[in-house]
Amino acid sequence: MTSLLIDQKKQSKPWLGMNHWRVLLVLAVMAAGALGIWGAVRQADGEMRQELLIQTRLVAQVLNLDHLKGLTGTEDDLALPGYQKLKSQLELIKQANDKCRFVYLMGRQADGTLFFLVDSEPAGSKDYSPPGQVYDEASEELRHVFDTRAGFVEGPISDRWGLWVSGLV
Repeated sequence: MTSLLIDQKKQSKPWLGMNHWRVLLVLAVMAAGALGIWGAVRQADGEMRQELLIQTRLVAQVLNLDHLKGLTGTEDDLALPGYQKLKSQLELIKQANDKCRFVYLMGRQADGTLFFLVDSEPAGSKDYSPPGQVYDEASEELRHVFDTRAGFVEGPISDRWGLWVSGLV
């Protein structure tokens, strides 16, 4: 009896090893792409925030401070010519920038309560804030603006009017 025995070397599957490398390469490319997109989004967000802050500062510079000094933050302000002039300015500023939903001036009482002085909404509209309306939803950052007098862009945050990114000066 004769037997023929042939030992074969177990062959590795070269395509299996290459597949692992391909998967790793695809994952690396996807991670690099995600980081690139995140960086671009972050840069664009920073640029938009900077632009909003510049626009907010420009608006603050064109407002007549004498009109502001006469405001009391009460409904009595509605009859003041200074209030009417400021309201008109804010309405025009809002109309000039289609990205703005609201333009408003706020005040702070001695106890720290924030309130609206003048807003850009027509009286009687559902979003109108009359002089003296308290703004309880104010963030700590917004409250801090009154202490530091340094502007910044806040948000997105939500309040009773929606979700906002706001330039504050």
